[in-house]
Amino acid sequence: MDQIESNLTTTDDEEINKIYKTELFIDLQPTTLNSSELACRCHKCKYSINCDNENEIKFNNRSYHVNCFTCIMCNDNLNNLTNKKFQINNDGEAICTKCERKQANKCFLCQQAILREESIILENKYYHKNCFQCFQCQKSLINEKNFRIHSLKLCCFQCYTEHFAIRCEKCSELISNGITTSYNGKKYHPDCFQCRKCKTNIIDSKFTIHDDQICCIECYNEHFTEKCFQCLKSLSNRESIIFNENTYHLDCFKCEKCNKTINDLKFATYNSQAYCIQCYNENFAVKCYQCLKPISVGKSIVYNENKYHSNCFRCFQCNNILNDSTFYNENSKPCCIKCYNEYFAEKCAQCLKSITIGRSIIFDKKTYHPDCFRCCQCNKIMNDCQCRTENDKPYCIQCYDQYFRPRCSKCSEPIIDQYTMFEGKKFHSNCFICVKCRRIINNKENFYRDQLGILCSNCIL
Repeated sequence: MDQIESNLTTTDDEEINKIYKTELFIDLQPTTLNSSELACRCHKCKYSINCDNENEIKFNNRSYHVNCFTCIMCNDNLNNLTNKKFQINNDGEAICTKCERKQANKCFLCQQAILREESIILENKYYHKNCFQCFQCQKSLINEKNFRIHSLKLCCFQCYTEHFAIRCEKCSELISNGITTSYNGKKYHPDCFQCRKCKTNIIDSKFTIHDDQICCIECYNEHFTEKCFQCLKSLSNRESIIFNENTYHLDCFKCEKCNKTINDLKFATYNSQAYCIQCYNENFAVKCYQCLKPISVGKSIVYNENKYHSNCFRCFQCNNILNDSTFYNENSKPCCIKCYNEYFAEKCAQCLKSITIGRSIIFDKKTYHPDCFRCCQCNKIMNDCQCRTENDKPYCIQCYDQYFRPRCSKCSEPIIDQYTMFEGKKFHSNCFICVKCRRIINNKENFYRDQLGILCSNCIL
């Protein structure tokens, strides 16, 4: 170590810079140096410094090579800066302004770095002195002991009391002692939490809300609850029944005739009055058209403006109960389908079976099933618009044309459309031609007959 140190001190400045620039750092065992030796060594690299060298940098009673005088954080060289551009950290090392700002605590209010000035710490938050103020009136709170925090913001006691302090919902006065009674998001003085009618304190009592105001159960039942239409007493929480828009206690809802309580809630109405089933049946119920007994409340069947019990509505032929079954009206009497088909339904003119509900075809005043209406010649099923009549019998168009149409005297084919009549014989219009020139003879044209046949007016000349 002494040998190396001697070499460094006797080398000229150019050689020292060369050694420094090549970073000749040797891992040596530490040795004890006297104060004069320390005074001539770089505080950063620990190598010797020529004390007479005019490029030596002195800072905070420490010596540095020019190239060793760097920021302790970012290692940027500070040798071309003035002392005003960098600061001393807690360890006495030089730190540039940029790194000082990065390392510094930020003010909770303005979020700017707190550098050399003193800061105020409150609940682990840092503030500049001039930022430690009421956010409402901007009054400094440094010497204030009685201030508050509202929504994470500092507030003096006066502004807090005026703008943010909790006030009683009833008296609107400040709740200063912090003792409150809360209900439905609203706060009260304990003494102000009382019934709106009787003013009784109800902190330990049951209560309810009416028109957004507190009311004890007794006053609520007496003044605000719905009353029974019969006894005019409060319905409270007892079971009730509504009839004709009026509400009754269950034991107050009674028959208008016998005054008995309608306990099972089964009743009938007559002239807007409630009657028990027994009284209603005896006095007002409609009588069954069949058995003449009252039709109580329940299911009934109306037929021809007459009412029947469900089990009294029967077929007048077989006496079977009809219920909801489909039935027919025969001479204003109900008839089941079976009996109607057997005794009253119209019969098909072809198969002689009953024509029930559904489509049918009427032809020549006779009724047919759709499948029974067939051509009398070829037996093909027809509809009522695809047939012709001959001797009161239906025929399909093809069979009618084939067997019953007049035939042309020339080609013997059926004549369907227009034809020409000559000497009692019928001809297709295009079959009535001149035997000589073979031209069709029109109805309005003159023609003649000779031994060869029919001649047109041109060929006779």
